[in-house]
Amino acid sequence: MPRGLTPEGAEAAEGAREGVRKAYGYIRKRTRFMQYAEYARVKIPLGSGVTEAASKTVVTQRLKLSGMRWTKAGAEVILDLRVMLLSGIWPEAYRRILDAESTNKLATPERVTQTELQNAA
Repeated sequence: MPRGLTPEGAEAAEGAREGVRKAYGYIRKRTRFMQYAEYARVKIPLGSGVTEAASKTVVTQRLKLSGMRWTKAGAEVILDLRVMLLSGIWPEAYRRILDAESTNKLATPERVTQTELQNAA
């Protein structure tokens, strides 16, 4: 034990050294993913702002309206549908559903305008 350290202090110092070793190992294993200058050059967002804004758009604007209550399962279904709509893949996803259910003779809904789709979301 180094001079001047109590047993508790020596234990804390060893714990700190172990934390540094773990952090160093973590960074070494993932260095190839930490190409931040390249990410910035090709305009890949580096902060959490884009994710937080998307969460607000997808979740808050749909699930947190006045008086709404959701089960976890119900909220997941609505969020899946909302993400498909907002990402622009709804027409393709719906077409695939219709193709898969063609034996059920599902009726094709009337064509709706883009504005109506956005208002429904």
